Amino acid sequence: MQPSRGFTAIELLVTFAVIAIVLGIAVPSFTDTLARRRVEGAANELSADLQYARTESVSRRTSVSLVATATTGYAIQYVDSGGVSQTLKSVTLPSNVSMTTGEAKFTYLRGMLDSSVAVPTFTLSSTKTTGQLTLALSAMGRVAMCTPSTAAMAGYKSC
Repeated sequence: MQPSRGFTAIELLVTFAVIAIVLGIAVPSFTDTLARRRVEGAANELSADLQYARTESVSRRTSVSLVATATTGYAIQYVDSGGVSQTLKSVTLPSNVSMTTGEAKFTYLRGMLDSSVAVPTFTLSSTKTTGQLTLALSAMGRVAMCTPSTAAMAGYKSC
């Protein structure tokens, strides 16, 4: 008698059932991790852009503003010597990532934050995860990143 080759229907069904169970467990965790990385990437880019706006205000010897465009992005702008507003950079946040801030616009004056406006904070979040990151600026314009205790992200200190 010749040995049989291949798989039986039962063996294939059991294999597919095991694969389905493993994917059912792994996919939600992967989705949450991906969403957290998007929030983290957007927060790191915003942090770098805040420093960029600060250094541009010093090098151009003029005021440079970061203007939030709803919850989907922001722009870095300054007014040139002719009184025309110029955009240095415009950023659209990744899909499912949103930004909330107390101020829609704030300005660096030669490296320092405009003291007539409250010191801004930015909170970045995603509809796909509970994790959030908050960026807070000091009066000197330095950026600190933390995570709210109600929506903690691993690796960041609590606000």
